[in-house]
This record gives sequence, structure tokens and C-alpha cells, in this order.
Amino acid sequence: MSDHALVCRLRTLIAVEPGLGYRALHARLKEDPEFPNVGLKRVQSALQQAREVQDDLAGPVDQQQQHQQQQDQLGSPPIDTGGQEGLAEEWHLQLPGAPTAQELQGWRCRGKHFEIKGSCLTLAVIPGRGKGYLAAKSIKKGDILLIETAFCSSTLGPSEFIDMAIQCNRAEDAAFFRDEVMSLTCGASQHHALEDILQNNVYQCSRDCEYSALFVATARFNHACCPNAFVDSTRALAVVRALGDISEGEEVLTSYVPVSDVLEARQSKLATKGFLCACSRCQEEALASPCFLVPCRCGNFQFSMQDDSLPLQECVGCGSPYDRAKSVLNFAEVQQANEFMRTPAAAQSDTRHLVQNLSPLRDLLAVGAQDGAPPANTESIQLLNSLANCHRFCAVHLTGQHHTTAMGEFFACKAQLMHAYELIHGRNTTQRDLSYLINLHRLLNDELAQPSHAILELWKQKLLDACMLQFGQPLLPPGVSADLSK
Repeated sequence: MSDHALVCRLRTLIAVEPGLGYRALHARLKEDPEFPNVGLKRVQSALQQAREVQDDLAGPVDQQQQHQQQQDQLGSPPIDTGGQEGLAEEWHLQLPGAPTAQELQGWRCRGKHFEIKGSCLTLAVIPGRGKGYLAAKSIKKGDILLIETAFCSSTLGPSEFIDMAIQCNRAEDAAFFRDEVMSLTCGASQHHALEDILQNNVYQCSRDCEYSALFVATARFNHACCPNAFVDSTRALAVVRALGDISEGEEVLTSYVPVSDVLEARQSKLATKGFLCACSRCQEEALASPCFLVPCRCGNFQFSMQDDSLPLQECVGCGSPYDRAKSVLNFAEVQQANEFMRTPAAAQSDTRHLVQNLSPLRDLLAVGAQDGAPPANTESIQLLNSLANCHRFCAVHLTGQHHTTAMGEFFACKAQLMHAYELIHGRNTTQRDLSYLINLHRLLNDELAQPSHAILELWKQKLLDACMLQFGQPLLPPGVSADLSK
């Protein structure tokens, strides 16, 4: 137990219940499994540090300045003093389909925090999952389901939940905080403390990627690794959209983790929220992980390279054979090539020689490769990316037909890579993680790209479809695309 951890915990307790004395705080801490043996003198010393930090955060401000700071922390628009100036200041990343700044100002005046569009959702108790949303009627792909203002928000970092706890304690709507915020689940923690609730329920903002925010109604959506809804948000506002058609009575689910994560990574992140996902995708991937599947040449069957799979396999469709031991050896070559590409020797090598050495390994990742390596494995994706970058480097230093050929190989590698990237998102959702969309955006805006490359039209359509579905607009949001140059 570090002094820093003790001070941070005390800051949270002070923010939630500012009237507690040091003996009461000491009693609260001893109930916490992280601080069962903390001494009273140590609490007194840490409490002094915590209050000094609190004073530094607040500063000597008058009542009007405190009120304005509170509005800024909550991410809410300033009160209109007449005219239209400044109304949209805090809503600078307006979401398509969301209310106007003036309408949101009206929400605030009425104490309204969210709106379920067209009464399309109903909050119900889901067996084995707690509360969650069911479709109250048939929902169409792309429909807006819920719009909500953030109760609190903060930049990502070690103090984000402490900062949010302070905002919650200063919130104007104390009843909403008591009845709604404090009734949210607290994840793996056995203590229903505000900081635990925040850690378990905030969303990283899709349009303000350096921020997280608490959207109380949105936090009621249960999780699936193959979600049928997506939360699009700034630090101040969230819009939830349907990723596909949803039948009446079907549960509406969002993903709490990146859908491109492998099973082990998803489960590890979800364990901190107090549960292990048992959705259809997780059950399917527990039996056959896409990271170890090798497609047959017929395209209708996949062999498995997992340790517990049969050593010799045969396609049920075309009868093609598969030798797992040979596939493992081929995959080892891919891993060794990646290890070399991370060394100083690779950086000093002739790029043309690197292309010659890596190109045969790319063939092992193609559909139909005999005893090939699994194309959706992160090692395979890394090799394709390295080879693509080598081809592009060559293209920069070539002219004429040689330049055209190198760029053609670059796009061919990227096409193979992006297909593999799509596979690891799962088959039963249309959600695409931001990293995938950013890759598409960069490929389409590559200064060496030529409109004649047919793959560019396909990628343009994929990006447009995903952006319309998740963001309600044909391009990446300004807050995301602006960060691409960083």
C-alpha cells in the first residue's frame, strides 16, 4: 500500500462526503480490503496531503466562478445570457442527430439527462445479467436509440476517477446522483464506492479520445463482444445507434472492450468489471480461435492450428489435406521474420532484400496456401504491415513502371492485412474499432495513392458505411481525423 494510493482514496472519500472527520475516514478505510491495517496517525498525515491537493484544485474563487467551473467540468453549455454567442462552445463536437445547443440548454433547465428516441427501449431485469435494455419495438439498422448528456467527464489518466468524483459531489442534481449514479454496478469491487462505480461505468469518448465520461442511462446497456449497438460520444454528449436490425424483445447490447481484441484480452479486461463474457462469439472462439484458423483453398472450410486440434485434418467440402505440424513450422518462420524486423540490423538492411525475404512468407498467409499460417493472427498482420511498408519505401525512391509496381504490391499487402483485421472483429457484428477506421482513412489519403487502384473504391465504401453506421456521417468525426496528424 503506497502513500499515493492512500491519498487518492482519501481524496475520493472527501469528495463524496466532505463532512467526515479523520476518525470516520479511518474507520471507512479499515473496511477497504486495500487498507485493512492502516494506522490512525498515517491517515491523519495522508488526510492533510489530500486536503492540500483539494485546496490546490479548487483555488480561491468566488461563488460565480465556482459555478462556471462546475459547468466546465460537467461539460455542459454555459447559461445563455441573451443572444446566441457561446451556446455551442462546450458542444463544439456536435453529433449528427443530437438536439441543438438550445434544446440541450432546455434539457438542463428541466433537469433532463437523456432521451430514449421513440420509446424504442425498455429497461428490464435480464436473467443472470441484472438490468438491461430490450427493444420495445422493431428497430432498424442505423436508428438512434438514446441521446444523453454526460454527468461528468475527465481526461484519461491516473486522476480521472478522482476528478469525476469531485464533479459528482458538486453536481446540481443531487437526487439524480443519489438515485441513478449511486445505483449503478461497481464491477469486481465489493464496496459500492463512487470511485468503483465510475471505474466500472465510464466510456472512453469516441470523438474525444483523450477523455472518458459517465453517461448514466447509457451505462445500463449490457455487454456483448458481438454488439448490436454503438455508443458515439464526445466528452459532453452520447448518441447510441443500432448496428443492425433488432427485433422487438431482443436485448440491445454494446461492447465494453474493443471488438478487435482476441478472446483472452477481452476476458481479461472484462474481469475487472466483475464478469466473464459468455456471448455467442466468446463461446465460439473458445472452441476455435480465429487467430489460429487456416482457410482451405475452397474458401468454405477452416483448419485449426490450435494445440488441441487434430494433427492431420481434411476439408469436409473439397477433401484438401492439412498437416498441423507443417503449419506450425510455417508460422514459426513468420514469427522469426517479425523478430528480425524489430532489430537494428533490419533498419540497416537494403529494403529490396527485405522485400525478397518477406514476400514468400506473405504467400503462406494467402487463402489456399498449403499448410499455411493463420492470416488473422497478430504475427501474420504484423508481417503483412512490415512488407507493405517496405514496398512503399521502394515506391518513394522509384519512378515510372517500377514505382507503379511497388505501389501495387503495397496496396495488395494492405488489402490482405485489412481483410485479416476484419476477421478479428468477429463475424456477428458490424462494429469496427477506431484503429481499423483510421487505417482505412490513411490508406485512402496516402499521397502516393492513385484513383486507378480498384481497392481504393472498396475501402472508400467500407469507410463510408462504417462511419454512417457508427457516427451518423460519411467521414471520420473532426475530433478523430484531427488527431491523425499527431
